[in-house]
Amino acid sequence: MRNHYYSRKTRHIVKFSSLFVATLLNFASSFAEGDSGKIKVAIPQADSTTFVYNGSLQAYSLAEDTTHYTIFGDKHTSAGEYEVTVSLNSVALFEWEDGSTDAKTYKFVINKSKVEIPSADTSHFVFNGDQQTYTIAANDNYTANGIHKTVAGNHTVTVSLNDTANYEWADSTVANKEYNFVINRAQVDIPSADTTRFTYNGAIQIYAISPNINYNITGNAQTNAGKHTVNVALSDSANHEWTDGTSEAKLFDFEISKAKLEIPFVDEDTFYYDGKVKHFDIATNSRYTVDITNEMASAVGTYERSVYINDAENYMWADNTSEPKKITFVIEEGKVKIPEANDFTYTGSKTTLVPQNDGYTVENGEAVDAGEYNIRLTLNPSYVWEDGSKDTINLSVKILPILVEKPAVNSSVVTYDSTVYAIKVPENPAYTISGKSIGLEPGTYTTVVSLKPNYAWSDSTTENQIYELKIAKIKVSIPSADSTIFYYNRKEQTYTIDENDNYFVNGEKQTAIGNHDVVVTLIDTFHYEWADATVEPKHYQFDIIESEKFGFETTETNTNVIPGEDLTIDIDVDGIVQYYKISCEQMPELGDSLREFDNGQHTIKIPTSSDAVPGRYKMNVTLISGNIDSTFTIDVTINYPASAIKVLWNDVVAVDNAIVKTTTYQWYKDGEMIPEATGQYYFDKAGLCGYYMCEVDGGLTVGPTYLNFGKPLWLNAYGESGKIVANIEGSTTANVLLMNVGGMLIDSKPAAKEMTFSVKPGIYVLVLDGTDQSVKVIVK
Repeated sequence: MRNHYYSRKTRHIVKFSSLFVATLLNFASSFAEGDSGKIKVAIPQADSTTFVYNGSLQAYSLAEDTTHYTIFGDKHTSAGEYEVTVSLNSVALFEWEDGSTDAKTYKFVINKSKVEIPSADTSHFVFNGDQQTYTIAANDNYTANGIHKTVAGNHTVTVSLNDTANYEWADSTVANKEYNFVINRAQVDIPSADTTRFTYNGAIQIYAISPNINYNITGNAQTNAGKHTVNVALSDSANHEWTDGTSEAKLFDFEISKAKLEIPFVDEDTFYYDGKVKHFDIATNSRYTVDITNEMASAVGTYERSVYINDAENYMWADNTSEPKKITFVIEEGKVKIPEANDFTYTGSKTTLVPQNDGYTVENGEAVDAGEYNIRLTLNPSYVWEDGSKDTINLSVKILPILVEKPAVNSSVVTYDSTVYAIKVPENPAYTISGKSIGLEPGTYTTVVSLKPNYAWSDSTTENQIYELKIAKIKVSIPSADSTIFYYNRKEQTYTIDENDNYFVNGEKQTAIGNHDVVVTLIDTFHYEWADATVEPKHYQFDIIESEKFGFETTETNTNVIPGEDLTIDIDVDGIVQYYKISCEQMPELGDSLREFDNGQHTIKIPTSSDAVPGRYKMNVTLISGNIDSTFTIDVTINYPASAIKVLWNDVVAVDNAIVKTTTYQWYKDGEMIPEATGQYYFDKAGLCGYYMCEVDGGLTVGPTYLNFGKPLWLNAYGESGKIVANIEGSTTANVLLMNVGGMLIDSKPAAKEMTFSVKPGIYVLVLDGTDQSVKVIVK
């Protein structure tokens, strides 16, 4: 037998097999002991999932138990609220665990999917003539409208959800979102006002406004004077505005001032009556018109002429007025200049003292003789004097004598020179010349010049002119006294008197100690005189006194030399030494003559002959001051020169026995004795480099000489205060010559590694003898 079960909701026929029925019966017997006898079925737990629309089929999850119950309405796609129903398969067999058999329902909600609200576009939009876009973030779930605009203004952008059934905004609304899309008007710079000051000139004048396609300019071209308005209006005020936020037209005051006319100029506006017609001239100008009224007149009086501006709208006078100008002309009474009372010089003929004039009558206006005259001047009718008076004027006029220039001769003083001098006065019929005017010998000569009657000097005086010629004696300068302090020196001494051919000197040369009178006498006292105007002889006294005692000390000597080198003795003298004398028995060539002693240098320099024989000598030096002398003895050693050392090879040096006669030798290098180097030859296998000297019989030395075969021969020198320092590199036995720039030899020394020459400030030349090497040195 087949059983059929009809579902309450779906009406589906469920067929159960015999096995299923048997199972149910088994369950039924197991629950036979319950109250109802039905099988308890567990109620499914509600699904706690939060469902959100995602476009796909979603299922409300419940525990499945197809044996006991059936689930209906648990699968949906669209958002919404649904009811899920769970029904027992057989209320006769089953019941819920709560004892009920009614279907269980569950709320199945699929929420709408949230859509992010798009952000507003914060861009600042300004009209630019092109389409502009309000930016809304792209999204498939909504559509934006109104995002493209061109013109300025407030626009609305609308964003709509495409599917409000399944989508909603993040704020849980579905209404359209609106955004204010503002395109501001483009700003246009307000043009600057033209600060030009315009003045009418008859042509069109332009009020300068910078051109711009965004505005139109009207009224900026004007011709006539006056106040005008320039209108600057935006071309598109809907989409443009001025930078001040307004859009109304900008107005500018454009003023053209009237052109100014110079007030007519008149060369003359005041005339003086003379019976003739006067023309009242006014400068013409095309800008104004002169009324012909009162163009001319002859009678005394006041007259006016009017001048009118032709175009008063555009012109005005320079004084800012426009009314006609009235120019006044006056004819006054004729003015007569009062003649000057000029003096005249006598000519022998009739002289007009004051000439006649239309304005006055002259009485007593002519004369012949020199003298003073009174002239009467009376005005004619209708005239006045220039000062406005009308009284009769009396003038005093003179006829002066003829003026004569004083002779251009000056009194003069000349010095006698055997020449004839004269006062040369030019001849003139106006005066006479008297007196002595020629002279030869010293004295005073006078010439007198006297005026003849009717003449006067140019300064209006008449006194005699006296001229003097003085021939003075020749002035002879008085000799200056000699301030020298004379010490007895065994020689004739001269009291110095300036030389002059006009006097002679006696007693100026003396030898003895004592007071001496020097007499200076003029040769010619008639023609010469001293500068103090005396002629007597001049006397000078001078003393020759005994020499003062002196002391001395030798501070440094260079008495160890080679032939041809100077012996030098530095002496510090306390007092005055005039001479020194050298004597040496072994070197008589030094002589015993007196030599001048230089108290400034304090140095005795004694040259030796290049032929001097090397050896040890005693030399006496005597210092002399007048009648006092003092002698001291010094030891002098003359060594063999470096040229007596011969270089045989780069490592062998020898004493030339043709020059040096000796039996003993001791070699030294750089001042140090070389042990066992006691032969004529010295050999150094390392090569010769250093100062080499050989001591021979009697303690004399040969050299030193500086040898260095490792370096090329080279001379270097530089100047210091009071000296020249020279350096030699390389091997040589040559001399170093010290010369002045003129080529004169001053000093000579054997070449050494380092050398010093004492010199005064100047320019010198050092020469390495036998080579082309030289150095110019400046010593300050």
